[in-house]
Amino acid sequence: PTMWSGVLEMLLRIIVVYTFMGTVGFRAAAYAEICAWVGALLYNVMMFSKFLIPKLRGYEEPERRSHFSFAKKVRI
Repeated sequence: PTMWSGVLEMLLRIIVVYTFMGTVGFRAAAYAEICAWVGALLYNVMMFSKFLIPKLRGYEEPERRSHFSFAKKVRI
């Protein structure tokens, strides 16, 4: 997913510059940068929700123990 995010950024830059260079000139490069970052962000959010959120939901935090719980079990 990380590599594809970079590839997506590059492709979005090329497409936006190629599409808008004739109409807005050099500003197309600035627009391409914005589109590339937003596109990569959306892709990364989708990959995060697909791969990492299920792993995080399956993780259960271990039971926290205090020194008082040991004392209760041993009956000091």
